[in-house]
Amino acid sequence: MSEIPTYPSLRLTVAGAITQEEDPLRHYQTVIILKPDLDEGHVDEAVEKLTGFLEKNGGKSTRLEKWGKKRLAYRIRKNKFGYYLNWFHTCDPAGIAPFEKELQLFDQVIKYMVIKLEEKDFERVLKQSDQSEASEEGDKEEPAKEEAKKEGSEADKKEDNKEAAPA
Repeated sequence: MSEIPTYPSLRLTVAGAITQEEDPLRHYQTVIILKPDLDEGHVDEAVEKLTGFLEKNGGKSTRLEKWGKKRLAYRIRKNKFGYYLNWFHTCDPAGIAPFEKELQLFDQVIKYMVIKLEEKDFERVLKQSDQSEASEEGDKEEPAKEEAKKEGSEADKKEDNKEAAPA
């Protein structure tokens, strides 16, 4: 009797068909609106707590964008404004329901929405974040180069003035 090879990424279903085993982690985007009266320090504390909730439920934060305080389209819990967070993360599908329950009970959150992302959309988001980080680094280097050019041109002008001035 020959031995049947086993493949860790394949499994046999009840019907007898071989299917590809899915990666247990899925990609999500969560938009969270926090209370508008929070300052930056309190927002950072809230983000740390939310990250703790996510990690407790088997998730991992990938990218967090702080959009800042914005006017709401309609009042939510007597608030006209809210502090927006756009958060990309990976999580086990079974961990999303407890994570959403934590968001509901967290008093700093006035509204939230969790969206499941497809793999291609998540990769596009990561590419955009890499490009934006690279452009920010380039923007930081450009002013330094411009200042060096200005200082160099000012020094050249001073030398020219010294040479041109009669003794």
